[in-house]
Amino acid sequence: MPTCPISSNGRCSSSPPAQHSLNFSVASWLAWLFIAGRVAHSGVQILTRNVRLRGLVFTINFLAVLGLWAAVVLALAGKPAA
Repeated sequence: MPTCPISSNGRCSSSPPAQHSLNFSVASWLAWLFIAGRVAHSGVQILTRNVRLRGLVFTINFLAVLGLWAAVVLALAGKPAA
């Protein structure tokens, strides 16, 4: 049975979880860029047969998701993004 120090309220007092600072401004912009890109990608796919344009819009979406992952990884590493 694990033991832990008891606090004044009678509960187990453990150290608080690590605080990670995700830059929500950057994450919000990247998330909205991804959403706008998905709408544009759907429009290009439905309204045109331009595969190159669809690939370009997909690349923008991919870069937005990659940026979101980079922001999360940097936050977990303790380095705020931008």
